[in-house]
Amino acid sequence: MSMGTESLVGRLKSCGLLQTKGLIGGKWVDAYDGRTIEVHNPANGQVIASVACMGDKEAKDATSAAYDAFALVDKIRLLLSVFCVDWSKLTAADRSNRLCNWLDTGLVSSSSLQRKQNVFMAI
Repeated sequence: MSMGTESLVGRLKSCGLLQTKGLIGGKWVDAYDGRTIEVHNPANGQVIASVACMGDKEAKDATSAAYDAFALVDKIRLLLSVFCVDWSKLTAADRSNRLCNWLDTGLVSSSSLQRKQNVFMAI
């Protein structure tokens, strides 16, 4: 790797913009079998990074996690429509209070909230 490429790759990694793992269920993971593939700079052919070589098992797990996340989003949207709430107009404190109330009443489980916390940022 050239000095310019190393510098750029280092900066991208340090701020979290260059990931070498796959995202499954909200977590960055290596390929289950540990395999990687090299990513080359098309301008000069130098290796930029080695990334996880995900396969069928990883794809199935990622798909399953995505379905779970969408199911949770649907449940939350239903709750929001029942309570006539425009989520995007609530303050962070209001959102937090409502989620805590839903947890207290059992409308949403804490494990599903914890596992899917990134989903809430998208709605």
